[in-house]
Amino acid sequence: MNKLDKQSSMREILAKVVKSGAKIKVEDVSPNGDVVFSANLDDLGITRGDLKHPILKTRFFVNFVGELFVRTNADTFISILTGFDQKLYDKIICNCKHTDFGMSVNNAERLAKWQMHISLVQQILIEDFDRVIECMPHNGNLPDVENNGKFHTQTEPEEEEVSSEEDGQ
Repeated sequence: MNKLDKQSSMREILAKVVKSGAKIKVEDVSPNGDVVFSANLDDLGITRGDLKHPILKTRFFVNFVGELFVRTNADTFISILTGFDQKLYDKIICNCKHTDFGMSVNNAERLAKWQMHISLVQQILIEDFDRVIECMPHNGNLPDVENNGKFHTQTEPEEEEVSSEEDGQ
């Protein structure tokens, strides 16, 4: 396979995964914050031939797809994050930092499994919150969810016109 063929097939594999909308299953949550989740290779659109492509063994692919799943299944991972004992939260979440995903493939079961530390979810939430803060107008109003995310704007009440009868004329 020449370099152009590898790049083309790499894009095709990534496109299949991104477009797949594959569902994940949380396999394990350890007391130290490690989370293992899986996705079916067929649901991802990954064929047996695709498994031979070197992109699947790269740090880029493993981290990209892993974070894509975390972000698209945020509610699942937020539930795990908030489920930790508050007394241990600082030790398990705040004092740890997710760096890279691990990934394994079980071809017999047609499953890919990713492992991460739950602190990644907190990092993502903080990033997202920072973006919201940056987008806020200086008056400190929050976006109105019911108004398509537009910000409330407060205007000065218009002065009422005073009729000439009230002016004593």
